[in-house]
Amino acid sequence: MSMLLQSSSILFCFMNIQLLFIEFTVLKKINENVKQKLNTILLIGNTGSGKSFIFNWVSGAKFEYSNGELKFIQSEGQNFSVQSNAMQSVTYIPNFNKIDEDYLIIDFPGFKDKKGKYSQLSIKLMFDEIVTKTNVKIAVVLYQPTTKLEERGAHIQEFIQSAFTSQNTKFDSIGLIINKFSKKVYEDSIKQIQKQIIEKSLVDKTNENVYQALSKQIIIMEDVYYDNIVDVLSENARQSVISRLKQISPISYQPDYQDENQVVSSYIKQELEKIFKKYNKTLQKQKVDAKSNKYQLQNFINTLKDLIKQLNEISQNDCDPQTQLIKHFISKIEQSKDEKQSQEKFFCIYQYFFKYKESISGYQYFKDKKKQLKKIIKLFIDELQERTRNNENLNGARTIKI
Repeated sequence: MSMLLQSSSILFCFMNIQLLFIEFTVLKKINENVKQKLNTILLIGNTGSGKSFIFNWVSGAKFEYSNGELKFIQSEGQNFSVQSNAMQSVTYIPNFNKIDEDYLIIDFPGFKDKKGKYSQLSIKLMFDEIVTKTNVKIAVVLYQPTTKLEERGAHIQEFIQSAFTSQNTKFDSIGLIINKFSKKVYEDSIKQIQKQIIEKSLVDKTNENVYQALSKQIIIMEDVYYDNIVDVLSENARQSVISRLKQISPISYQPDYQDENQVVSSYIKQELEKIFKKYNKTLQKQKVDAKSNKYQLQNFINTLKDLIKQLNEISQNDCDPQTQLIKHFISKIEQSKDEKQSQEKFFCIYQYFFKYKESISGYQYFKDKKKQLKKIIKLFIDELQERTRNNENLNGARTIKI
């Protein structure tokens, strides 16, 4: 089995129907809130950073410290996220809540998720979609127990390179939430972290604007214990964090073309190439058969004309007509059982990633193949109509001779 087919199998397993439906529903609800002109605070970070804890607490969740660990108390009325103390993502799709009448907060999946590169691609595309369609203020959640950035801030740099791949991004400020800080928070703690981030910006010129933005709004969350839970997770502390999150400036972000999108793009191109090639051969055979039978000739010409009309009516921006046309092509092609299963996977992938068609060049390939097919069909029609005229002239000559 080729690498691309193996990749498609992995991708198909990941994209089960339930997950797709939930993601679609969540993004739809987010877009509905966007239409209400709500501001959006997007919590992002690597897996295990504590995003879901911050999200739940800011959303109004209650906690207790019992048996040596912090426990989430389930509350009614909000969409709280599942939490994990391990370095394993339990947030696979965006979760969101209103924190007041003007603000929406979103718990976004971890950028360092271990479900594979296809999961990462989906996460990255969802990020691009939300950030480009909403008035977004971004807050990065970082697991950082001390004021000294580990490995000179290499973990921050790694995250930035994962999330902010576009060079067409303008930042004034990005919230930086230092989570699980092991000491009492003082103003000097923020200044020490701020200084290291600014120093990092002087070294990493490519991401200088991101580091500068991160240094402007630093929020430190102490690690919670039995002795400090009342103070650290108080309502006053929560409102203070919300106030500081609101002070973050919205970003201007336009995603670049992502190299990882090429994997999906190549797969779509490969499958479309196979389908259109086989369908062209089927039309070629039908043309030969029609030429040998004058009763079939005009019917086949009419069929080709209807197909031209159908191709002209299909919009590049509408997924359903495209998939229906491709399914029609496949229905005319002889296929093995394995090929049929492969096509089912292809349709799932094609429909799932269609909403990201602007970032995946494989969808442009459908337009190119459709254009080529129309050209071939028109040549077939001209050839067959010429054959019809020749037959009519021949019949006319025979009639005169008689």
